[in-house]
Amino acid sequence: MIKLRYDCRLETSAKEVVDKCTTSRSTLPPDVKENIHRIHKSSARFRTDAMIEAVKHWWSQVRLVHGIGMRAIFRAEHQFSTIRYFTLMAWATTKYIGCAVSQSCGSYWYIVCHYRVGYWEMLSTSMFTCQAARVLSVRWVTTATRAMDCAPKLRVLYERRAMR
Repeated sequence: MIKLRYDCRLETSAKEVVDKCTTSRSTLPPDVKENIHRIHKSSARFRTDAMIEAVKHWWSQVRLVHGIGMRAIFRAEHQFSTIRYFTLMAWATTKYIGCAVSQSCGSYWYIVCHYRVGYWEMLSTSMFTCQAARVLSVRWVTTATRAMDCAPKLRVLYERRAMR
């Protein structure tokens, strides 16, 4: 996965959404995508804990939703599925992130992350480019490299990482 860069403008737009204390989707520019999560304050004592729980929830969708498979292909049936939470964070063209956590939404934390993406034609496309696969963590290399047809160099990379 490509390392995301933090964008203060995305944080500002996420803050505008999170202050509404709702999980309804916002109207955003076409190159900005959004993840929203709500968690009870009894489950997360601090804002940072709420953010961590939201990210865990979004990331876990790859294991919970009948999947995108070893080839990491996003298909029509995924379009309105919760796998989108995961794909917004992991997509090869996602480059920037900005997040905000509510402070005044009663007994709930509301967490919003906005992502600025490049080309976003998702259907029937692979989540990972060969270039992106080269910088994946070991956990992702094990599942994603089989999806890559640029595998020989990646296999060597994986074996080196596994030996550490």
